Parts: sequence; C-alpha cells; structure tokens
Amino acid sequence: MIQEDDFQLCPNKWSWFMHTLTKISNQEEPGYSAFFVATGGSGIVIGRNIVPSVIIALLDNQLEEPADVIMQNCLRGLYTSHCTACSLSQTPSMLISSHIIFRHIGFISSLNHKYVENEARWACGWSHPFNGDPDVNIVHTDVFL
Repeated sequence: MIQEDDFQLCPNKWSWFMHTLTKISNQEEPGYSAFFVATGGSGIVIGRNIVPSVIIALLDNQLEEPADVIMQNCLRGLYTSHCTACSLSQTPSMLISSHIIFRHIGFISSLNHKYVENEARWACGWSHPFNGDPDVNIVHTDVFL
C-alpha cells in the first residue's frame, strides 16, 4: 500500500478496510489493478503483479504529470503502452471506496494548486473523487461486503 505521511486513517475505518481488503485479496481472480481508499498518492493498494507497470509509467511520465496522477492514470488503464495489465480488461480495473477513509492532515501547500479552494474535500466521509466514473468499481464504506 502506498501511503503519504500527511494522511491519517479516519476513525472507525480500520476494521472495514481490513475486512474488505481480506475479502478481495482472497478472490481467485480479483480482476482489479488496485484498491484506492483515499486521494492523491495515498491509500492505494496495488497488486504486486502491477507494480512493474506502475514503475515504468512513473519513470516515463515524470516530467509531464505529478506522480500521484501518473499512478492513478496507470491503474485506471489510461496508459495503454505501460500498464497493459490494467488496460486489457473490458471491465473497470480499479476498486475505490465510496468515501475517503484517510483524511489529509498536512499543510494545504502540499496539495496540487487547483485543490487549494477545496481543502475540506479531503476530510473523512467525503465522496471519493472517482465516485461515479465509469472505469471504477465502488466498494461502499458503510457496509461489510
């Protein structure tokens, strides 16, 4: 799991996270590239078979986009030349939590400049930024699967 040092787990979410992670990791063919429960570069659980593709995408795109955006795009199958494991599937390749379960506790200057006006969006309980996008599957944070 990739986790930034200025994101903190929301109260009462550890058992949900571990239960959900255990359930999806026990599937024979999970059919997903990652499980994303926060925002930016935090709370991304990546399958070990996908890590080499993410590393190549990071190295090849480091001058064009921030690292968190590169990882997100790769895991969503948007870099077809690098992340073939994520882009070959006809179904959504990333699982997301319906709501953010890690809150940003760092300085606002550590966030991308376009988010400065929306600092409160990175708090516990806010809808995940990818919620509603057709290329992700949602795991609801208020229920056990």
